Amino acid sequence: MFWLAHLTDLHLFDDPAQRLRGVCTEETFDRVLATVVSRQPDALVLTGDLTQDGGAIAYARLRAKLQATGIPAYCLPGNHDSPEAMEQHLRGEGVFLQGTGWGSWQLVLLDSTVPGQVGGCLSPSTLDFLRRSLAEGPWAVVALHHPACAVGTDWMDVLGLVNAADFWQVCQGQAATRLVLQGHAHQAFETEHIWPTHTVTCCVTPSTCVQFRPCTSTLEVDSHGPAYRWLGLGNNGEICHEVRYLEGGKNTP
Repeated sequence: MFWLAHLTDLHLFDDPAQRLRGVCTEETFDRVLATVVSRQPDALVLTGDLTQDGGAIAYARLRAKLQATGIPAYCLPGNHDSPEAMEQHLRGEGVFLQGTGWGSWQLVLLDSTVPGQVGGCLSPSTLDFLRRSLAEGPWAVVALHHPACAVGTDWMDVLGLVNAADFWQVCQGQAATRLVLQGHAHQAFETEHIWPTHTVTCCVTPSTCVQFRPCTSTLEVDSHGPAYRWLGLGNNGEICHEVRYLEGGKNTP
């Protein structure tokens, strides 16, 4: 098995002591990262909102943390990020802003951000890139920030991927698609898209800092603490995965 850790929605600040809804995001990320590294994954995937304000200092500090692990890290932007600042201050040895191949699997990273918008959208060129990438096969993990599926939380679902139907049309037409990883919702959610030719596992992973209560009509902070998703990818297309919250992990903002 190829072992993968999915981390998302770090919301790091230039000032590491700053807090988001009462939680020190630097401290919770450090705890999650240390826990993940102790399990010795083969790769890390970080799906956006890596910083709260797109700050250069926060990206540089994150790059140093990731490089210190010695584990390849693959990063994409969320609506709180600056893709330009990521290119300048986050990319580095062992820290990548593009996908890769892992044996019989490939990782496809998509930028779903829209400047000035909380919700996401995939441009026609990004959808074309996805289609071409999936055609290479045999198995693919697709990662993006905004959920391409409704998570059942009303206020969040209107802030997801607005052209999700276009995304799924591409995935339906390419049997290589096996797994979709997303963030943004600050809560755990899993579903499957089942077609005659293949099934796609669709996962939304909780944040490394603050969680939002699921199935609400307005934003409510949940008591669940920092989390990550642990995944195994088999050479035959097999997938196993689970969300792990840190031990004793309840936030008390």
